[in-house]
Amino acid sequence: MTAGLFQLTWDNYILRTMIRMILAYGLSVAFALVYGISAAISRRAEQVLIPILDVLQSIPVLGYLPGAIVLFLSLFNGNIIGQELASVILIFTGMVWAVTFGVYGGVKTIPTDISEAAHCFGIRRIKYLRDIIFPAIYPPLISGSILAWGGGWYFLIACEYLSFANTVYTLPGLGFYIFKAALDGQIATSICGLIVMVVLVGVINRFVWHPLLEHADKYKYETTVLPGHKRTQSRISRWVYASCAASQKTLQD
Repeated sequence: MTAGLFQLTWDNYILRTMIRMILAYGLSVAFALVYGISAAISRRAEQVLIPILDVLQSIPVLGYLPGAIVLFLSLFNGNIIGQELASVILIFTGMVWAVTFGVYGGVKTIPTDISEAAHCFGIRRIKYLRDIIFPAIYPPLISGSILAWGGGWYFLIACEYLSFANTVYTLPGLGFYIFKAALDGQIATSICGLIVMVVLVGVINRFVWHPLLEHADKYKYETTVLPGHKRTQSRISRWVYASCAASQKTLQD
């Protein structure tokens, strides 16, 4: 089993786990953008969507297990693809809530003067989405993504070692590797897998999330000025105010 942890083939446990995590994260971001933005820009939609989201996030990942297993194994007649999709969906349910609330919160924190100025000068629909909403949700999307990946790692074993109706469905992956080694009494092997997971999490945080967090800081709205410090503005704030000034100058001319 140790060979499967490091060999450069499709049976590589780390590769299979990373593919599931990336697919689940991609689904989470797509869902968060649609759901979070819809809830934030429409008062009527917010009154329905946010309570639903609160209920869904309160359900443990294992609460979605029976539905995922029955649905995807039925669709694919017990094929490995059905098991893989069920695993991805379960990881998705551990990730998506943090990202969605991050997107929702990012839209809700757009300053009123920025929104009003954008609408005043004809920045609407797709242009408003691209130039106002997307930059605003960038910082909370990144911070929510870090929490989302933490949730994915936390439930990884349960998502790769699926047990339902007296049947066990196992998928090659880092979570399964750690669980199977511990189940077989191979403590040293289990600890080895755990160390690999910790290193993997650390590498992703250092080379993916930390640079993205630093970059996202440029898009945060600044609403206070500390004594002795110059007022700083986000890129989108400077862009909106510059556009308004240019439009006003054109009208005066």
